Amino acid sequence: MVNHSYFDRRRIEQSAQERRLERTLRVGLFRRSCPDTMMLSDYQLGLLGPTEHARVGAHVARCPHCQAELARLDAFLVDRPTLSDWISDVGFEWRRLVRAGEQAGQVVIRLVKEALTPSLRPLPVRGEQDAADFNVYRQIVLHPEQTGGLDVQAEVCRSAASENAWQVIVQVQSPERWPELAGTVVRVRAGSWRREAMTDEHGRAVVEDIPDELLDTMTIKVDSMQSLCNSQALATV
Repeated sequence: MVNHSYFDRRRIEQSAQERRLERTLRVGLFRRSCPDTMMLSDYQLGLLGPTEHARVGAHVARCPHCQAELARLDAFLVDRPTLSDWISDVGFEWRRLVRAGEQAGQVVIRLVKEALTPSLRPLPVRGEQDAADFNVYRQIVLHPEQTGGLDVQAEVCRSAASENAWQVIVQVQSPERWPELAGTVVRVRAGSWRREAMTDEHGRAVVEDIPDELLDTMTIKVDSMQSLCNSQALATV
């Protein structure tokens, strides 16, 4: 005698698996052009420059996946009652001084470790992610409209030279004068601990062997060449 209930149950389970796979593939397909989670969080908190804000807003208006992600972010922020001034003080993960271009070209970014979740991974990401990304502590990007001319990117990640240390990779460029930024000074400081590096012809500098315990108080300072720009970019991690 054939047990029809068994086959019916198998068909239901198989159908459910197929629907889950279809949803996963659809999200992977349609989110290839989505802004990353960091940019969406900045958009949600009004921390993007006018041009980027308009671009991301146009995408969000037509993308149900990003709309759902922003809704999850809203719920996450509501769940942080102990940080009443969190948004105004540090944003989602860092604080950018508002109207930075009016502050003599000086920009401060501060990453407050206590204001972070234990892991940012629960927030959805799109597509395949490089395993090396899991070694990245934080990425900071400043655009010319925020620095008065310099385009600055700073990445804090696990050191390639030492297992228990970190490194800072700074990329500096000036859209109008590329590639004249060789020799820009990058200073990393945490209390009495200091390191200094010079950018190469590509505007890139690497500072190695930063102890783990200094991440909370570390300051990255990029001094532009006077002939290129009178602004400075500062990042406190």
